[in-house]
Amino acid sequence: MSLAVPELRRLPGRAARRLPGRAALDPAAVRARSVRRRVSLAWGLLFFNTLTYNGTSLLDLPSKVGKGMAQGALPLAIVIALTVNPKIKIRPNVFLCIVGLLVADAVITATQIHTWGRCSGPFGSLSTSRPCGC
Repeated sequence: MSLAVPELRRLPGRAARRLPGRAALDPAAVRARSVRRRVSLAWGLLFFNTLTYNGTSLLDLPSKVGKGMAQGALPLAIVIALTVNPKIKIRPNVFLCIVGLLVADAVITATQIHTWGRCSGPFGSLSTSRPCGC
């Protein structure tokens, strides 16, 4: 049995179904509800990412699996957040600039790149724990 495209459009899909006695929602309300659900799911995954896994849970999971699930929640939250904001529209402000500087400082500290920042003037010692010894 083969159905043409117009016939498929007439078949009641999941979005077309509604409970008896309830009014149909307009597309803007459906979209807003979908966005709220995805944002809530992304926040929930970010919260799950911060939880520690100590081996005891309702499910008897190996430690590596539990830790992997917690670590995999962050990339999944980012992907879900990108479905809400696909063009990454972020208005720059002072807070984001300061957070960006904190992230850059953390990367510099974590990768142990201290040589290029040691002699860069009065702010050269900010990226190192030692005073600037130029």
